[in-house]
Amino acid sequence: MDIRGFLKLHATLVVFVIIVSVSSVSLLFSSSGFAGQGSSLLGMLQSSVSSVGRFFTETVDSVRQLGQLREDYDALLERVRSAEVLEQDIESLRRENERLRSVLDFSESFRYEHIPARIVGRDPQSLFATITINRGSQHGIQRDSPVVAVQEGLESLVGRVVEVGAFSSRVKPVTQPGSFVSAMIAESRHQGLAAGTGSGVYGVELRHIPQSAADDIVHGATVVTSGLQSLYPQGILIGRVQGIQSHPFEPTLQLPVRPFVDMSRLEYLFVIQPEGSRI
Repeated sequence: MDIRGFLKLHATLVVFVIIVSVSSVSLLFSSSGFAGQGSSLLGMLQSSVSSVGRFFTETVDSVRQLGQLREDYDALLERVRSAEVLEQDIESLRRENERLRSVLDFSESFRYEHIPARIVGRDPQSLFATITINRGSQHGIQRDSPVVAVQEGLESLVGRVVEVGAFSSRVKPVTQPGSFVSAMIAESRHQGLAAGTGSGVYGVELRHIPQSAADDIVHGATVVTSGLQSLYPQGILIGRVQGIQSHPFEPTLQLPVRPFVDMSRLEYLFVIQPEGSRI
């Protein structure tokens, strides 16, 4: 028979033995010979039990405090992150406000009747082949209207409107092949044709400048629209001359031009109204 079966059969006897044993131990410790030792032993046991209890209590409290500290730390970290995001949003709004202020200042001082527009898309086949703006015929946009932008405080030519929808239009930049603008060098007044190349470092080339003008042209010379038999008004900035290309037996020069407008940074444009709309 196992111990469990024995305890079931003799439960009353076991209880009786336990009671007798406890009583004997109590009488033993209460006797004169062992009273002091029993009290000391019980005191040590009570002290140990109390110390163990305090240890576990303090441990549980420490764990609870650590958990609370962790929660407080996570909450503070989240507040810091929220503050950083808010600061970034504020900075972004500040920069956007500065851009809009610059656009507004330009719009108020621009010498031609114009329609402000925002870029809403670009040609997926070629990032700068055409630019889509959020203004169309319903806003007064017309095909072949010149388009300008302001960057770094400079009013510069972007291109012309090539397609007009009811609420949006497409603009072809001067840097694209097939774009031609009557132009001249502002300093020397030599006239030529600014053509989009669609490739290379600069994207625009001033052509048909006579070979005899080579000594009058310097690096960095300003190229502007000439206004001759052109869709574009006179005097709008195009770019700066970056060098002179001269080929033997050719009567003209080719001048690579860096546009003032960085097409990759454009956000807002101004569509110039037809000739009769000038102020």
